[in-house]
This record gives sequence, C-alpha cells and structure tokens, in this order.
Amino acid sequence: MQRKTAQITPWVHIWAPKCRATARNQGRPFGSLRKSLRSASGSGFIWGIPVKNFDYRPPVIIGDDTGFSDPAFIANVGNIAQGVLDRSAWEKGKPGSVTARINDIFKTKTGYELDDTSARNMQALFVLADAINRAGSTKPDAIQQALRQTDLKPEQLMMGYRGVKFDSTGQNALAATYLIQLQGASYVVVWPEKSATAKLIYPFRGWQ
Repeated sequence: MQRKTAQITPWVHIWAPKCRATARNQGRPFGSLRKSLRSASGSGFIWGIPVKNFDYRPPVIIGDDTGFSDPAFIANVGNIAQGVLDRSAWEKGKPGSVTARINDIFKTKTGYELDDTSARNMQALFVLADAINRAGSTKPDAIQQALRQTDLKPEQLMMGYRGVKFDSTGQNALAATYLIQLQGASYVVVWPEKSATAKLIYPFRGWQ
C-alpha cells in the first residue's frame, strides 16, 4: 500500500465509531495519510486495532482525555500505544506527597488508581464541601452564593489547576492541564516543563 507524501495537511481528526466492526473500516484511509492524529473517542482503545493493522504510525497521537484516561486503555492497547499523548489535570506525584497518599487511599478502596476523570470528580466534591462549610447551611441559595465566592489556591487542591474561582458562567477560570505521555505501563507528565516528571518521547513509538 503506497502512501502519499505531498500536499498533506498537518492534522486529521478521527472520531472512532461505536463498534469494533466499523473501527476496522475506519482504518482504511490510514495507509494513504502521513499525519498527526488527534482523537476524542469515548472509547480511546478502539483506534489501536486499525492503526496497528495498517502499520500506520503518525509522528504524534494526542488523545483528548475520555477513553485515553480510562484504566482499560493501558490494559487493552498500552503495548501498541507507547508514546501516545493525552491531557490531564491529575498527576499522582512523588511517593509520600499529598496526591500520592490520596491515590493510595483510593486504590486501597477500589483497586484502581485515580485518573483524570475520577480525580476531577473527587476535587469537585472537595470544592462543594468547602462551599457548604463556608455557607454554614445546606440551603441551596446559601451554597450557591458560597460557590460564587470560592477562591481556592493551588496549594489547597489535589489537581493541577492554578486555583478554583468561578466566572459568571460557572466555569473555573483558573483551570489548567498537564500534557501526559504513555511510557511503559503508566502515564507521565511531559509538559509543562516545570511539572514534567519525564522527557517527551518523539516520535510516537506505538508497538516498536
């Protein structure tokens, strides 16, 4: 199967189908493309099968959380997805750190480590608990007012945010993220540089 090498746009955005059967068909165009791949699939591991079957290894693959942060992703296709990048506001941290201890407690209870989705859910509960404490009431109006006044600092959080402060639309204006990369059997932070725990592997290695 020959691949085109001229007049190629730098990105292709592929939405994975809902079943494995059509996933195989989605792999057909890969052989004629030499691009970076970005996926926002709800089941991140689905793309791994056609990508390997068609021997397609773009220089960079960036996942958009979702299925890529699912523990099942590493278990199912981690061995053919070495070097895949993902975004995450969660970093377990060094042994003995507050985040590592929180992760250890969670793993003892569930058998799984925290990931971006589960950690964000836990952080949201902590933010709500803080607001209820400050409101001194369980009345909805009082809690809503306390949430609007939330102004948490980075050192008060378990996530990699610059803080928690809600804007007029209810979004956290201080939200931030890490860029993480699958290296071996786990993700490591490769950006921003000040938070990196490993160096970026480039290009995408996949199964090699």
